[in-house]
Amino acid sequence: MAPTAWGDLLKSYVVLDAVARERRLYLQARPRDLPALAGFAVGDQFTPGRYDLSVDHDARRFISRTRTERARAGCRRGPVGRTLGFIWAPTAAVLTPGHEVRFVVRPLRDAAKKLADDLNVTLDLSGNFLRVSLTSPKGADAAATVNAVAERYVAVATDLKRVKVTELSRLLNEQLQAAEANLHKTERALEDFRFARSPCPRAARRAATRTSPVSEFLTRRVQEDQLRRDQDALVQVLARADSLGFSERLAASAPCRVGGSHQGADRAYHETGGTPALLYATRTTSCVCARRRTSSSWNTRPSPA
Repeated sequence: MAPTAWGDLLKSYVVLDAVARERRLYLQARPRDLPALAGFAVGDQFTPGRYDLSVDHDARRFISRTRTERARAGCRRGPVGRTLGFIWAPTAAVLTPGHEVRFVVRPLRDAAKKLADDLNVTLDLSGNFLRVSLTSPKGADAAATVNAVAERYVAVATDLKRVKVTELSRLLNEQLQAAEANLHKTERALEDFRFARSPCPRAARRAATRTSPVSEFLTRRVQEDQLRRDQDALVQVLARADSLGFSERLAASAPCRVGGSHQGADRAYHETGGTPALLYATRTTSCVCARRRTSSSWNTRPSPA
């Protein structure tokens, strides 16, 4: 979103309608009538206009849009103006007999439009900060209204960001699926090309259907990583055994010779520059081979007569 668009979002009705409802900017009344209108609110559907609420000496309440149109507002302790879309239940303490309350209920959109006209929104040069100000004779009410605008603005911007991220994820998923389909299509075309150019089409077809280039590459990569891990583990084991003096004790022990394997191990040891790990590995292999052959000779020895 462009930097200037954030200021337009702050003055949009999706932000200011909620603030006008929360701050009751649709309601206008005389200062002396404000205590009686402390709990006044409107529903989703209400009837705007000028209203007079009067209480006669019998504590009966009447609400009217003009002085000639009067309607029964309800009993002494019940809600007032329910049929007009009002959510209002003043107590008998504020509506004493002979009391009269005058107020004006404006359309919600008109209140939001007036708030948009009164708000002063400026954007800094970097486009990272918005400055919101409101001029009013009542400083506390103006501060509360600006705070409500900021909170609503942050909530709406967060929802827009969430929707944007969700839509972007959906588009990326579609692009991924399209790229995957193109990859499979290209692999099939490559297999068909190899099959057509191969001198032995049947063998080429079997090789092509066995594995794909991508899967073969991934398999070899996994095997290479596994071999590297095995090599590192073997080097660590041999280094640990060498630190314990195992190779020296093995060299000092009686040699296990089978068909000159010991001499081959010593020769490999000197050819590689005297690597103890290689000497240990070759001698251990020779000993194992000698042990296996000796066991086989014992098993095939004839029994004495």
